[in-house]
Amino acid sequence: MFTKLTSLIFNRRVKVFIIAGLIGFSIEVLIIYLGTNYLKMGPSSPRLISYPLALFITWKINRIFGFQVEEPANLKEITKYAFSNILAQGLNLSSYFLLVSLTFLSNLPTVALVCSTLLSMFISFVCYAKFAFPPPIKPQKNNSS
Repeated sequence: MFTKLTSLIFNRRVKVFIIAGLIGFSIEVLIIYLGTNYLKMGPSSPRLISYPLALFITWKINRIFGFQVEEPANLKEITKYAFSNILAQGLNLSSYFLLVSLTFLSNLPTVALVCSTLLSMFISFVCYAKFAFPPPIKPQKNNSS
């Protein structure tokens, strides 16, 4: 089991997934910061720009570098990716609120945040791998001898 977990942690797809997430998060922080501090927008308005942009960029990074999809992009794929992301974000928020409401983590909200974030990362990765991106095309064996 430890070997399987270690190989998953060092898997290229997982590394790219984490890097893409950090890039997406950085994009959101930058847009929200610029929107609220320089454009004098409220805290919600910049998120209407930052979330779709971060979603699009993380989709491209994961698609090209993580899951190495060679087929042309299509609306169905990005819709599945967005749905997976929204599902994971909803799970992140609901699990966080459950943890701080119903457990001892009400006194440790940052621990609850880490737990809910790790859970949503796992769910989004699985959804991307199994639902959003097509499986890699395996070369066919030539049976003619």
